[in-house]
Amino acid sequence: MRLDVVFRSCTRVACVHPGARPCQATKSEVALTCLYSLIRSAGPETVIHVLDDHSLPEDAATMRRMLARHDPADRFLPLNVTGNGFSMEASFNYAREQDFDLIYFCEDDYLHSLAAIPMMKDFYTGFGRDCLLHPSDYIDRYLRDKPYSSLIYLGRDRHWRTIRHTTGTFMLSGKMLRKYWKHYQDFARYNKKGDAGGENLTINRVYAKEVCLSPMPSLAAHFSPQPEMPRFIDWELMFRQFNRERLAFA
Repeated sequence: MRLDVVFRSCTRVACVHPGARPCQATKSEVALTCLYSLIRSAGPETVIHVLDDHSLPEDAATMRRMLARHDPADRFLPLNVTGNGFSMEASFNYAREQDFDLIYFCEDDYLHSLAAIPMMKDFYTGFGRDCLLHPSDYIDRYLRDKPYSSLIYLGRDRHWRTIRHTTGTFMLSGKMLRKYWKHYQDFARYNKKGDAGGENLTINRVYAKEVCLSPMPSLAAHFSPQPEMPRFIDWELMFRQFNRERLAFA
C-alpha cells in the first residue's frame, strides 16, 4: 500500500512553547533534521509532500534538494497562506483533493527513528480494521495520579496502546479523512482562530468513535521544549547524528 506523507514546514517562526528546544536547536535545525529523519525512515511506496509556509529561502532550497535526492515523486509545495491553522487546512484539503489512500500528516518537529514509517505501515496493514496511528508515546500518559487507561495490542515488534488525544501528526486512511471531514475542517478552523481547546471539540470526537493507537516504545519524539522526550531511546543523540548526516546529504 502506498503511503503519502504530508509534511508541514515553517522555519521562519520561533517556538510557540517557552524555553529552549532539546540540543539547543534552532527552528531551522529542527525542521530540516526532522524532515531528514522522515526521509531516512520512508521506505518503498512512500511519497513525501512538503507543504511549506514561507520558510527561510535557504531552508526551502535545502528541503528541495533533500526531496530530490530521496525520490523524484516527492513534491515541495510553497503555500500562499501563512499560519499554523491555515497550513493545516491546506494540508487537509490537499490530501483530500489528491484522493490519497493512506495519509500521514506530519508536523515539522517530530523526529522519527529509522524504523518509524515501516513499522507504522506494517501495523496499520495488519491491524485488521481501519484505525488511526500517532507515532509518539507521551510521558504524561504514565502519571500515577492521573492514569491514562488504554487497551494494549500486540504488534510484530512492539506493543501499541489505544489513545484518545493527538497533535496534528497522525496517520489515517483517506476514507477516514472523508468520513470525519467536518471535524478536521473544524480542527483547522480552531487553529486559525487560535482558540484553546479545539481538539476536544474536533479530532478528539473522532478518537471517541474510532481506534487510535501509539507505539510502545515510541517511534518518534516531539522535538519541542514540551513535553519530555519519550523514554528508553536517546532522542537527543539521534537528533545530533541525523543533523550531521543531513548536512552532508543536502
